[in-house]
Amino acid sequence: MEYLPLNAIISEALSITPDTDASDWAIARQWAVTALMQLGTSEEEINVCDITAKNFVLMKPKDMRQYIEMALYDANGCYIPHIFRAGKKRIYPDITSYFYQGTEADRPIYLPVDVSEDTQAFYLGTNATSVAYAKVRYFSYPLDADGMPMIREDEKTAIMWYIRLAKSLKKNDNQSEIALNLQEWKIQCDRAKAMKKKISEDKAKTIGRRWLTMLPIFNNSSY
Repeated sequence: MEYLPLNAIISEALSITPDTDASDWAIARQWAVTALMQLGTSEEEINVCDITAKNFVLMKPKDMRQYIEMALYDANGCYIPHIFRAGKKRIYPDITSYFYQGTEADRPIYLPVDVSEDTQAFYLGTNATSVAYAKVRYFSYPLDADGMPMIREDEKTAIMWYIRLAKSLKKNDNQSEIALNLQEWKIQCDRAKAMKKKISEDKAKTIGRRWLTMLPIFNNSSY
């Protein structure tokens, strides 16, 4: 899928929008980002990165749009299980586990680490002293050299119609124009979301093979 720069989409949208002035150019970037937030995500935007733990905190990547999952590791690359919790920080004592770590052959065994999050970072529990880094899978914003989100080719028309809708709402002097732009924005928004849900033939075959085996898969964290 080809990605287009945000400024190119804005320029094209405003070039075919009547009565454009300097104030529209100033706010159009925000209109485009607002539209992009409503178009959902696709598997093409999945990214994986390593985040170093510092003072029990894992700072989120700047291009993170939506968190998917993570895996914790110690300094030797040994996996450390975790339990994801809400609330940022534990306020009750954990009476169901013991602060013990043993070894099995040459691999250490760790008890699950508490993990929570806010908009800026992930937070590790106090039993996470052995955590060195985390591999995090997330939906990202493809960014250009200026740090602005890139636009998928199949999102272009929807974003252009949202900019036209926002412009007509700003003018607020033609209700039929607003209604037309709103209707077209909804149509193009649904179309863009549908395009993002398409899966490849190879993935469809993989899903079919799993269903046809009729065997339950209990370990979902194997990839």
